[in-house]
Formats: sequence, C-alpha cells, structure tokens
Amino acid sequence: KDSFELSGTTLKLKDTVSADYESDTSYSITITATDSASNTVSKDFTINVTNVSEPETITGTVVDGLVSGATVKLLDANGNVLATTTTDANGQYTLEATESIGTRIVVDGGTDTTTNEAVTITLSGSKESKYISAITTIIDQAGADSDTVITNLGLPTGFDPATDNPLGNVEAQKVNATLINIVAVGESLLEGAGVTNNTGDELVTAQIVSSLKAGKSLADTSVVAEILTNSAAETSAATKVSELSTEVASSVVAANEVIAEATDVT
Repeated sequence: KDSFELSGTTLKLKDTVSADYESDTSYSITITATDSASNTVSKDFTINVTNVSEPETITGTVVDGLVSGATVKLLDANGNVLATTTTDANGQYTLEATESIGTRIVVDGGTDTTTNEAVTITLSGSKESKYISAITTIIDQAGADSDTVITNLGLPTGFDPATDNPLGNVEAQKVNATLINIVAVGESLLEGAGVTNNTGDELVTAQIVSSLKAGKSLADTSVVAEILTNSAAETSAATKVSELSTEVASSVVAANEVIAEATDVT
C-alpha cells in the first residue's frame, strides 16, 4: 500500500496514514531517484515501527447478584495477566493497564451481595463487556462459535450481552440464573466426586458451550445429564458422576423451571 510521500527532501507518512504497531510492525518501501538525464537508481528500505505503550482504563461490573470482593484480572491473548483489581460493594471494578493489549476479563471469588453466598465459579468475558456474568462466560468460552451460542441461549430480543446488565432484564436474568445453576451444581457434583484443582466449573462450562453449539436445550433433563457426564469423562470422577448425573440433572432442571416461571429472579 502507498503510505509514504516526499515533502521536499523529507520522506513522511501521508497525512491520512498513522503508523500503528498493532497493525503493521514495519513498512517495506522502494525509493527511486531520477537525474536530469533520466537516469534512475532505486533502493529498498525497511522502516520499523516502534511499539509505544498505550495505557488504558477498563471498567465494568461483576454480576451474579452484584459480586463484591471478587478478584478481577485483565489478560492478553496469551493469558498473561496485565492488571488486577478487586470489585467494590456494588460489584464494580476499574483496571489500569500500562498497555492496551488486553483481550479478556477473568473473575474469581467474591460474594453475591443479594444472597451473601460465596461465588465459587469463574466468570469471564471480553474486555469490552460492561457486565461480567454467566452469560458472558459462556460466550467467551465459545470463541469463534459465539454467534451460534448467543442465538441458542434464548436471550430476549434487543439484549446486548456486551453492554446490557442481565440484572436489569428479567428474561436475561433468567438465562443467567439458569446457567449459574447448572455450572454451580455441576461443579459441586464433580468436585464432590473427586475432581480437584478447582476445574469443575470450567469442565461444566465447556460442555454447556458444546450443547448450545449443537442447538440442544438446557431445559431438557437428558441434555443436562449429558453435560454433567461429559464434564467428568476425562477425570477420575467419571464413574461416580455418571451414576448420579440423571438424578442431579432432574433436580437442576426442576429448579430452572421455577426460575423460568418467575416474574422476579432476585
């Protein structure tokens, strides 16, 4: 692309072009000089772009209810932690990063200020998410299949998971509560059956994503049982979870049916 021009004897970027390290780390150019006799000489050059730190401030809110005292981390694309903070009494956080290369928000711990219960599952979302919830967690884990998962979550028309608060929309709140219920109960089942390293919620979340990608209904007992069974498939808890999955799934679905009929989930 033609990004440079001569201004007198000075080579410069065109006024409509800005060097951006994240877009181009270098430019390859050829300069040709022509004398009065029309003789020419050309030489190739590589111009390197220096990466300048661009600090950024990221704000948001963690919601189950409002989650206070949670550890919030900003990660880059390689999983490196760029900034860390803790949510306040209203679930709000502010992250100060020295570079604007973060991609994801990951949240651990904290207390649901509505129920005063500890939040045991890991929540996540893109750094653009204004409300980190179970909904954003599922979308985050879906990666390239996020559009399919968003469609199959059954969110209300007009609800934007990146900017809208699920606590402010009853139907979105029901979706969020349903997801939390499956993940939390599944985590408890797996860890009670012997899964260690606090990975139970991550295993269940991955299987929820898989089911949603396939267009399966989370209101179906057999689907929830499949999620629980598959979550433990590669662990030492596989046999025990398989034995209990249908019974636990029936309980989860029954609880979620109550949520689905509610007019207020708080």
